[in-house]
Amino acid sequence: MPSLNLHLKDNSILTKYRILTLAFALAASSLIVGCSKTATAPANAKLATNTTSSDSSASSSGHSEAKPGDPQSSLELLIQGNERYVSGSFQPRDLSKAKLEELSKGQHPHTIIVTCSDSRVSPELLFDQSQGDIFVIRTAGNVLDKASMGSIEYAAEHLHSSLIMVVGHEKCGAVTAATTDEPAGGNIQYVVNEIKPAVAKARKLGGDLVAKSVDENVKLVVETLPGRSQILSNLIRENKLKIAGSTYSISSGKINIISGLDESPIVEEKKDETKPQKKG
Repeated sequence: MPSLNLHLKDNSILTKYRILTLAFALAASSLIVGCSKTATAPANAKLATNTTSSDSSASSSGHSEAKPGDPQSSLELLIQGNERYVSGSFQPRDLSKAKLEELSKGQHPHTIIVTCSDSRVSPELLFDQSQGDIFVIRTAGNVLDKASMGSIEYAAEHLHSSLIMVVGHEKCGAVTAATTDEPAGGNIQYVVNEIKPAVAKARKLGGDLVAKSVDENVKLVVETLPGRSQILSNLIRENKLKIAGSTYSISSGKINIISGLDESPIVEEKKDETKPQKKG
């Protein structure tokens, strides 16, 4: 009997030990969970704050505020946008249903972009602009014809865009074709013929013929725009419109202004020939 009582006593002690061990383990587990919640709460709060801030910045981004204004302000929007593009820090775009509904009621692009059809030259991207910000006309070699001129006139006269930005680009295929004597064939020949005068001027400058021709082609388009349109001439004369020119580097993503606002074409006031001239 003493042996049996001793065995029962040992079992009782072992049972108590197991109960205490289990209780300690449960207490430790609760403590760890509590600490974990305390530690992660600020991080979650920070994440929520950042998300709210991002949503707020998207709704208050420059895209939604881009409106027609003075040419200098429009040019600065383009330059700042290209800087963001090069650095990879794009502004958030408002593509919400509310924005689409707003745009369905009308458009107010601040700038008219005349550029090449090259698939590597996307104005909305390289200038970091959103829907409704810019009015884009794209043709091979950024040449002009009646259709493109009518499009430019519409944006300038009816949408009140204050700036036309002509954008040529590095390694332009249309310009390259114009530097050779090979026939282009089909309607491509029209494009080449429009660029030929710029190539002729570039040959006199020396250096890389294609690169120089790209620059001269941009300047040619800038210079000849007013003479192709009475509507544009009137707007320029009234100081409601200016024209600038630039080139885009496909390799670096940078925009280089080669014809600034200070070089924008000037249209002189027309003399009223109906009035009798004074005799000396």
